[in-house]
Amino acid sequence: MAAFACFSNKNEKTTAAYKSLIQRLRDDGEDAISNHCPTGNIVSFQYYSAHKGDLRHTYKDFIYKLRMKMFEDPYILLCENPTPIFKYFVRLIERLKLGNGVTSCFYYGEIKKIITGFINYFTFVIDDVVKKIDKYTHLLDNKLFVKLIDETVLIYENNQTAFLKEYTPITNDEERATFYQVVEGQEKFLAFLADMRQTWVSTPNKLDTFAKDCFQGSLQKISNLCNFVHSYLSIMLADRLYEISVSLTEIVDRLNTNLRKHNEYCADKINDLIQNLYEKNKEHLEIYRRVNKRSVDSAEVSKTIEDLRQKMKQTGNEETIARLELETRYWNKKKSDFNEIAKILIKNRLEFYKLHDDLDDYKNIRCKDLPGTKTMCFDLIGENLRDRIAYLDRKELVVARTLITFFCVRGTDRDLYTDSVGSYYCDEFYHQNYITNYGLKYFHVNCDGDFVENVETEPYYFDENGRYVIRDGEKFHQCAPCTSLYKLTEDGFFQKVTKDCGHSERVNPNCRMEIKDLTDAVILPKNDFVDITGKLDSDSVKFLWDSFGMILPEVLYAVATHQPKNPIHYMAHILIKRRFEATKQEFRKLTKKADKYRTKLHEERIQKTKAERLAWKSKLIKYAKPEDLDDTHQQAMNMQNVSDWTFLNFLQNY
Repeated sequence: MAAFACFSNKNEKTTAAYKSLIQRLRDDGEDAISNHCPTGNIVSFQYYSAHKGDLRHTYKDFIYKLRMKMFEDPYILLCENPTPIFKYFVRLIERLKLGNGVTSCFYYGEIKKIITGFINYFTFVIDDVVKKIDKYTHLLDNKLFVKLIDETVLIYENNQTAFLKEYTPITNDEERATFYQVVEGQEKFLAFLADMRQTWVSTPNKLDTFAKDCFQGSLQKISNLCNFVHSYLSIMLADRLYEISVSLTEIVDRLNTNLRKHNEYCADKINDLIQNLYEKNKEHLEIYRRVNKRSVDSAEVSKTIEDLRQKMKQTGNEETIARLELETRYWNKKKSDFNEIAKILIKNRLEFYKLHDDLDDYKNIRCKDLPGTKTMCFDLIGENLRDRIAYLDRKELVVARTLITFFCVRGTDRDLYTDSVGSYYCDEFYHQNYITNYGLKYFHVNCDGDFVENVETEPYYFDENGRYVIRDGEKFHQCAPCTSLYKLTEDGFFQKVTKDCGHSERVNPNCRMEIKDLTDAVILPKNDFVDITGKLDSDSVKFLWDSFGMILPEVLYAVATHQPKNPIHYMAHILIKRRFEATKQEFRKLTKKADKYRTKLHEERIQKTKAERLAWKSKLIKYAKPEDLDDTHQQAMNMQNVSDWTFLNFLQNY
């Protein structure tokens, strides 16, 4: 497959399309840098992070609030126990530590993986509850409903047992008060479920009406739980702005340094080529001025000059560098977006800290001897401070939610496939990557047929020969995390280092690694010829033209140009892509262009038909008119000629 051609030779020619792509990326990158927002002050991040202990965003606080949230809505649960999964995501973020140096870039990737996994679970659990509601609505009876109540009771009992184990030991009076609140809430909720169970065991009437309201409440309950965890994770991310900033800065600096070094290398190479070109031009001029010059010498120098000019055009336009410039531009944009969010959060949090200090000072003031009006004013100051702190707390939650969006923004959608193992997607090399734990882990199959976790945490770089990594001080070229390693020899050739079957360069049929070629499958079966000749009415033709006339010619042209093995899939993909990418204004322009083309085509067909009709008429036999068939005059002329000829012959006898 062409996708396995991973590395580019330093002597290969760069296509014009790649040159234009690289130039466009560079132009866009310069515009992005000119509009780049200023980087947040690292001191502000550190001060912001230093006050994390002042807030109550701890694991104990989370499990307490989660338990109380589950007691709010008196409805049954229609899904598997979500509490362990919620706690798992919170634990992952809480245990995540920032590394030193290059390893600090792992922090950002792990945060993104955790947040994406939570969003995937959020979507999954809501869809699962909706499906179960639809199922139970048609199959529900008293026995099934009582079973659902018993399952909910078991979930709450298991959650309470886990809470008692995780919340102890109790260290202060506040924790003791919250502990007893959870115990009391558990008792009340289980009592409510027991009454509900007893009611529907003994009273089977009107179950459908009650269950319908109960199921809707259950859906709202799981939605509220997911939204609560969503908000809590947002605050946890806001508490870790400093760590995220350091990790993101490390990624951006690494790529910027890599790009700067490559540009310096290209500049030095261009200078060397210019110097060589200057020397060859001098040599060519010297040969030209010789009295006894040889054409061979001139031709050799001219060929060298042409090669040097071609190398100057190609330097800096290697195909592999386009990926580096694209990634550098992407990460600079991500850092700019993050700084916009962090700037608001830091400003909000610093004011929050200041107001807390003012409130502490306010509580320490004793004002027993003030007049009544001043006492009211003093009380109002305290009330205003508390209201402002509550407002900033709500505002922080709103802004912190944008961090979830920042991390879970998706790139190009991948098509998910399913086999006997599970769901998987195909990367750019068509390797099958299986997804587990809602996207927290990815596995692929190696050459021996074993599952290996695909961990993309190794820092990588780019040069003129492609992507490479550094291990133990040595430089190895590797086109993707799951592919083979190569070392560049002195001759400029790649020497394979890892021992595998070579599936990263080409498809090996003997390899046990599963590789899915998305273009090989031909879905259409071979059908017998079917005559569909017919004529559509004018309304149908107009509908088809208005619906597809502005886009179908372009799509058909693309299909004819690429000639894919699965043309229907390819055509449908382009149609959907154009449907969601093109704006209404573009569609209007395409519609006008299609109407103009249709009118022109109609006129051309009319003119062609007229020309063919005239040509056909010109070839027909022309029938003479009756007056054209009267040959009396011609006969009189013939008789006169005969008489003249007879008279001349008669004169010869004299």
